[in-house]
Amino acid sequence: MASGLHFGWYREQDRESDTVSISLLFGSLLAVCPSAIATWVNRTAGDFSFVNEFGFLIVSILLLASGVVLRLKSTTMVGTSATIIYFLTLLIYVPWGQLNKVAIDITIGSGSLFGFGLALAVFRDRLLLLPEKIKHRQGMFHVLSWR
Repeated sequence: MASGLHFGWYREQDRESDTVSISLLFGSLLAVCPSAIATWVNRTAGDFSFVNEFGFLIVSILLLASGVVLRLKSTTMVGTSATIIYFLTLLIYVPWGQLNKVAIDITIGSGSLFGFGLALAVFRDRLLLLPEKIKHRQGMFHVLSWR
C-alpha cells in the first residue's frame, strides 16, 4: 500500500499536496499496524509466530529505508517508530528461553541485508549503466525492441 503512495509522491514532485502527505502517513500506518497487532497478540499469549515477527520487522525496516532514500518524513518516522517498538517489545514480551531463536533470526536477517547492500556496492558501476542500456536497447535489453 505504501509503495503505491510513493508513486503518487513521485508524480507530484513539482508541487506539494497535503493529500499525498496524509496518504503517505496513513498508508504507512496501515502497512505496519496489522502486523504489529498480530505480533503483539501472539506475544501476550506466549506464542512466537515467525511469520508475524518477520513480517512486522520487514515492513518496519522497508518503511524506514524507503523514507530515508526518498526523503519522506512520514514513512521515515513510522518506520523508525515501528522498528523501535519491535525491539522494545521483543525484550518485554518474548520469554527469555525463546530469545535465542529470535536473536538467531535477527542475525540471519541482518546478515542477508548486509550481504545485499554489499553486493549493490560492489556492482554499483554496472547498475548505474543499466538505465542507459535499457533506453538504447543494448545487450540483453535488445529484446525490448522486438515486436
